[in-house]
Order: sequence, then structure tokens, then C-alpha cells
Amino acid sequence: MPIAVPLIAQCLVMFALMGIGLALCRLGLVSDTGTKELGAILLNVVFPVVIIRSFWGHFTPENLSVLGITFIGATAALMVAMAVARLAFPHDGVAEFSAAFSNAGFIGIPLVEATLGSEAVFYITCFIAELNVLQWTYGKWRISGSTDSIKPASVLMSPMLIGFAIGVILFLFQVPIPEVIGDLMGSIAQLNSPLAMIVLGAYLAKSSPGALFGTARTWMTALVRLVAVPAATIAVLATIPAAGSVKLAIFIAAAAPTGSNVAVFCQQLDRDTQAASNAVCLSTLLSVATLPVMAGVAGLVL
Repeated sequence: MPIAVPLIAQCLVMFALMGIGLALCRLGLVSDTGTKELGAILLNVVFPVVIIRSFWGHFTPENLSVLGITFIGATAALMVAMAVARLAFPHDGVAEFSAAFSNAGFIGIPLVEATLGSEAVFYITCFIAELNVLQWTYGKWRISGSTDSIKPASVLMSPMLIGFAIGVILFLFQVPIPEVIGDLMGSIAQLNSPLAMIVLGAYLAKSSPGALFGTARTWMTALVRLVAVPAATIAVLATIPAAGSVKLAIFIAAAAPTGSNVAVFCQQLDRDTQAASNAVCLSTLLSVATLPVMAGVAGLVL
């Protein structure tokens, strides 16, 4: 079955979940504080558990080899994304960050899990770890224009990076999974997709339609993130000798819409937060159409 078919179905489900989040926020049933707290649960608990679960108990010599391949593929995909974004927006750090870094956590993980299976999350763990490091270093530098904003402690304390490190240790040392722990992680992991999409829907509710759809800069940023970067990613992944499912998983994570961290960093660094939020929201809406199309092309090439 072509990858685009299940991806379309999953995008529609996610779009419906986003609609629920938007409605809850507009109706006043979920406050800004509630949205932030739900986002904190995702970032600090659910996502790290999903990553740890993808490693724990899956050690085989083949998977060890695959881990090395996914690191190479993730590095190549991220480098090409940053290069394309830099060429498109050489003097606009906010737009460059928005175009370069995808929402591999909120959208990439649920999509990979739904279309390729829960075991495929293992294929994008290196991508997520590298993405977090690059956002907190290169990304913050491009937004602020100064290296003063980069704090190594913040990078090392990223929940995603900690989850990745724990997962790798458990993977390499082949630590057995107690049944009760396995059941607990499975229950937490099931929160991933619905909670992430509901939170994204609540974010969408904060943007006015006029601001969201009326800016040429926002459309250009979305075009680069959703079309130019995925096209370049397909080209670079095609040169890497790996199984098609591995490359497709990395591609889906790389082709996801703009990551929400750009708005967080802009708020911290006193930059254009509204433009960053609009880029996240518009690219998320458009990705419902672009992701299946680009994934269909990737399925044929990779």
C-alpha cells in the first residue's frame, strides 16, 4: 500500500483532533495555562517515554547497525534543511529557524507510529535528539544573532535528549523490561498522538485568520518548510543505503511542519513571536495536504 494512503487517513484524524483542541480553547474550556501545562506533560513525560520505549528491549545486532544508519540519515536531512533555509532566508533568523526545523515531536512521532508502526519510532530517535541540540544552539544563534543566548546546560537538560540517552543505555546494555513497567510506558505512549494534536489545535486558536493567511512572509516560510526542504531531503536520503522504511521514517520527521519551539525561543529572546506563531500554525494546516503528497513522492523514490 502506498505510504500516502495511510498518511492521508492519519492526517485527517489528526486534523480532527486539532479541531477539538481549537474548539475547546475558543469555548473557554481550556485556558492558556491549561494548554501550557498539557504541553509540559507532553514534552517532559510523554515524548521521552515514547523514545525510551522505542529503544528498550529492541536490541539486536541488526538494530545496532540501523541506529548508526539513522544517525547518518538524520544528520544529512538536518544539514540539508538548514542549508535550504539559510539560502531562502539569509537575513531573517526567525523565518530561517521556522523553515529549517520541523515539528518532529508533536507531529513526526505520531505520524511515523501510525503509518509505519510503533517500532519505526526507533528510526527517528537520532533525528529528534540532533534536532533538539541544533535548535538550542544553531537555532537560538540565528534568532538572536548572538551566541550569548546559548547555554550548554539547557541543551543537556532537554527532556528529549535525556530520554534518548536513557533509551540508548537500556538498549546497549540489553536491560530486561519488567512487565509492569512495559504496561505503564505503553499507557503513557497512547497519550502521544491525541494530546499532541489537541494542544496544537489550542495553539491554532490563538491566531487570527487575517494574520495567519495574509502575510507573504508566512506563506514563503511554509512553502520552504513543506515543499523545498522535503524535496531536498528526498534527494539526499536517496543516496543513503538503507531500508526504505528507515528512510521513510526519517523523511516524515523531516517533512513535518514548523516546530513550535520557534515561538518559544522568540518569546524568550524578544523577537517576532507573532510571525513565529503564524509560521507554526499555517504550516501545520497546510501539512495536511502537503505531507501525503510529498510522502507519496518519497515512497516512489526511496
